[in-house]
Amino acid sequence: MLEQYIETSLAIPSSQRIVHVKLKGFIDRVDKADGWWKIIDYKTGTAEQKNVKVKTWEDLAENPDLNIGFQLLFYGYLLNSRFNGNVSSSAGIISLKKINAGFTPVSVPAEEPGKLSSILDNRSMNRFEELLRQILEDIYNPEILFTQTTDLNICERCPYVNLCGR
Repeated sequence: MLEQYIETSLAIPSSQRIVHVKLKGFIDRVDKADGWWKIIDYKTGTAEQKNVKVKTWEDLAENPDLNIGFQLLFYGYLLNSRFNGNVSSSAGIISLKKINAGFTPVSVPAEEPGKLSSILDNRSMNRFEELLRQILEDIYNPEILFTQTTDLNICERCPYVNLCGR
């Protein structure tokens, strides 16, 4: 299936109320074979293995080089939500500049310490949801102030650089 628009929402506590945050994504391609889903995101630029190799869940929230990995996991989360958690999938990129490299899947920490897995199952999607909830709770917490980064390298990849004047 080409070009899948998927959305869901998460209830996030904020001050003295619950905020229902709409989460949505536009997936380039979703294939299904033998009960297995494969999420494909086509990249017109180059993407490297380091952009999709998530060694720890904490890295995913802290390391801007993992932006593509975060995007792929977000797509996996959306697909998993669409089918009420009854999905096992893989999610990866195909770089149009390096088409011969083929499908490069995102990998996440496996249950066995020190190992990585490219299988996005309920365990990994639940862990991603925990991380996503924490990020959203921080965003909606009025006691946590937004501060400009001191690392100007982050600004090079930030889509909001014009808003902060850097």
